[in-house]
Amino acid sequence: MPITGITPNSPFAGQATVAYSVLGGTPYIAGQTISIRGVIPAAYNGDYVVVSSTTSQTVITCAITSSYTSGGTTTLSRGIPVFDSANFEVSNNGWIGIKTSGVATTEIADIGNGSVLGNFTGSATYPRELTPESIIAKGAWNQFNSGTTNGISYSYTFTKAATEGASTFTATSISTSSGAGTLVQRKSGAGVNGFIDAQAYELNGNDVLTYTGTTVEIRTLGGVAILSGTGSSSTATPVTVLGQWALGAGATLEATFSADLAEYYSADSEYEPGTVLVFGGDAEVTTTTQFMDSRVAGVVSTDPAFKMNGQLEGTRACVALQGRVPCKVVGKVRKGDLLTTAGIAGHAAKAINPQVGTIIGKALENKDTLEAGVIEVAVGRV
Repeated sequence: MPITGITPNSPFAGQATVAYSVLGGTPYIAGQTISIRGVIPAAYNGDYVVVSSTTSQTVITCAITSSYTSGGTTTLSRGIPVFDSANFEVSNNGWIGIKTSGVATTEIADIGNGSVLGNFTGSATYPRELTPESIIAKGAWNQFNSGTTNGISYSYTFTKAATEGASTFTATSISTSSGAGTLVQRKSGAGVNGFIDAQAYELNGNDVLTYTGTTVEIRTLGGVAILSGTGSSSTATPVTVLGQWALGAGATLEATFSADLAEYYSADSEYEPGTVLVFGGDAEVTTTTQFMDSRVAGVVSTDPAFKMNGQLEGTRACVALQGRVPCKVVGKVRKGDLLTTAGIAGHAAKAINPQVGTIIGKALENKDTLEAGVIEVAVGRV
């Protein structure tokens, strides 16, 4: 520390009092050795034993009696230190410290692989090794703790702006409700773990999948519902298909169980599946008691694979046009026999001397009894 004056033979002969600016504490203790350098006259430059010390002056053993002129510093002498002067420096009271930017990172003590030095203890303390995971967890806590609720899961979104300060993080709750601005995750349980439930999905601002009441719709970006289904868990749920659909190369369209193509016609009564109908009556189709009636329309389908004219309203019958269906038959028939209208209303029979326009189809199984029964018939086969 800088010296402001030296008084020889003070307070006693063989001693000198070294003065300096008032310090916050006593710099030396009796018995320590201090070094004085840079004093004019130079006779004072040397090492001396401390007799006593206060915050403003230190008494040393010194036989020099020359008057003090100017300059000089005093430091605690601790022997001859050896250190890298590029990285370290000595304070005025003899302490050695690290220079600002004096120690390279390669000279710092090693830390564990994958660790970062920091302090998350909640108060000022020495650095500790932290894991990247703990840093992310702490950062997420600091960023999102405010405005969130314990026990609720959240999805986080980063919105980049021109600067770090302008960029934002937002938290969207994931819950079992369907409030606006939330993602909804079903509760854990058999068969529903991880399911995401939502009211609708958008692409480029357009609704492409919507759910309202009991209706689910798949829409084009222009808002056309090309596929719409209304119902519950029943396999009979009606589904409406709109638009021009085309099968690509190698694609197929297959009916897994049902096996006929059918069309709705207005009927003069409700008819059960397997009933043979003809064109006529008060509506479009009815039954007949005429054998080999040339007005034959077909057989009421049991479970058609493909239906046409589905928007027809009123009393109607879905008549099989092509494929295989159960059919009411009287009399004996053999596989491959041509079938026509029977004299019993709503039934078919084996054709005798078949004529064009009177054939329903061909029998697909044998029937060995005369009584009425039901067999599989290939309709549309002549």
